[in-house]
Amino acid sequence: MAQQLRIYPPESTARQSAKKGAASSPWNAMKAMSRNILVTVGLLILVQDLYLAAVTSRIDDDCESSEPDTGQLHFSNSANRTRRVNSLPSREKIEPPPQVVVARGASNTRRSRNLKPNRQAYLNLLGQLNDTSVLTKLPNVPYNYGKIDKLRNDIFRETHIRRYLIASQENTPLRSPLPFFEGRNKTTYYAVPELYKLLPSPDNKKLKLPKNPIHSCSVVGNGGILLDSGCGPQIDSSSVVLRSNLPPLTLEGEKGVTYPPHPVDYYKDVGKKTSFVTFNPSGLTEYLGGLKSERILVNFKSYMDQFGHAIAWTHMFHYESKIKPTFEVMKVSRALGFKTTLVSSHAKFLQGVNDFWKRRGLTGTRATSGLVLTAISLALCKETHLYGYWPFPVDKEGKEVPYHYYLYDAEHKQNNTFHKLPEEFKILQNLHRTGVIKLHVGKCDKH
Repeated sequence: MAQQLRIYPPESTARQSAKKGAASSPWNAMKAMSRNILVTVGLLILVQDLYLAAVTSRIDDDCESSEPDTGQLHFSNSANRTRRVNSLPSREKIEPPPQVVVARGASNTRRSRNLKPNRQAYLNLLGQLNDTSVLTKLPNVPYNYGKIDKLRNDIFRETHIRRYLIASQENTPLRSPLPFFEGRNKTTYYAVPELYKLLPSPDNKKLKLPKNPIHSCSVVGNGGILLDSGCGPQIDSSSVVLRSNLPPLTLEGEKGVTYPPHPVDYYKDVGKKTSFVTFNPSGLTEYLGGLKSERILVNFKSYMDQFGHAIAWTHMFHYESKIKPTFEVMKVSRALGFKTTLVSSHAKFLQGVNDFWKRRGLTGTRATSGLVLTAISLALCKETHLYGYWPFPVDKEGKEVPYHYYLYDAEHKQNNTFHKLPEEFKILQNLHRTGVIKLHVGKCDKH
């Protein structure tokens, strides 16, 4: 390319040479014309190369600053982040994870169930179950208030829920030994003054159970069966709404990333209202980096604000390793002025509610938060509605059902070590058939 440019003569010389060549020989005229064509083509190629180099550099910069759209949960800040170049193919083909599709844009990411029925998938599920009755359609049974009252009295007597639902200064006195639900240590811990001050006082009226049952409670699980159910308004119509593990409702965030949570519309299927929500303190390390970054703390507060003034209930005394992360997040919540009230369960209640369900057919190591919240709801309310509980990978038509309705956990874990979800689902079905609860599976009425 450079050699072609160097042999290009000055304009006056080229004109004189062309005239002389043309006068002396047609062959020389053709040579001059060919040389001019080659030089012109060379210039065009150079300009094209420069243009492509500039465009490639721009694409590389954009690709390096943009995160690949893997379909996984992520924070996004559309005001400050570099725009994503969607009109050009990326260098690496990124396969989306199974059961995840982007349906409503980057700022409102969600996924839908696979709406194409697969009858064979359902038949395969039938072949894997020991008891296929769990897949039969539930009858519409009216509430049996006599049985509900009896079971409520059993819960109060067996779990001591009024005294031990929440660890307080009353049931955890200063310098008293701390009990653990699952004791895995040989060391005795005591309620030191710094810990004691974080526990709610007996005068906190917000944390006291009502004397008389409330009309209705909705217990909302996080199962993928809720996707496209339209159950949000029906859930929010209950007097009290109980949820598990800080699920995304209007905001969603990504594990270990410092971008602010971005808006989502899961509330259309799961509702917005939250009165009581559980969370596992081990998640503070896994998903929030141990709350060591100031930016993560601010984003965590923003995420928690979607639960409004709910009671956020965790388990400081499950076993000893959960004391420190729970203690830290409770201090943070007060320092940053969280709307939610962060409290801990008491080990005696966890043990009591676990024993309560074992007497009623549970054989797993411990009850899931779903069964625990069902017991709390039965203690609080006359009528208990359950949503989002379906432990199978497909529904009764063979349509795909993710493990959770949100993006960061699509893996099915029905057969894990601690929980036997199909077994628990059967317990809930029996409660439905006897008029103790209403178990909602599938779509909800629009009215």
